[in-house]
Amino acid sequence: MTHFIRDNLCVCVWSGDASPVSKAQFHEKSRETREKVISELYSTEADYCTCLELCLTMFIASPLPEASGLSAEDMETLFGHVEDVMSLSRRLIDQLKTEAVGKPFDEQVVGKCRCLTAMP
Repeated sequence: MTHFIRDNLCVCVWSGDASPVSKAQFHEKSRETREKVISELYSTEADYCTCLELCLTMFIASPLPEASGLSAEDMETLFGHVEDVMSLSRRLIDQLKTEAVGKPFDEQVVGKCRCLTAMP
């Protein structure tokens, strides 16, 4: 999306369609887009965490990990840091839920969801 603002009128280009809209319309469209992105990020991360938990249950925590047909070296290569990744994923989900999901637009603080760069 690109936009040009002049005299309280915006020209927004959404997927090649250039149409003049008011600043209010432009900001509303931006809010809607932001809310969709945050919602998609949250649901995708929650699904990813569920998949990680499934991997942990099926391959790592099962009573007979060797039943998977993978060597100990392969298990370490594939799943060596899955707990760390899962912890990071859960922290991101928790922070998104606390700071953005379901909150009014002007109360969303997505920048606080910085757990991707800082491990405890």
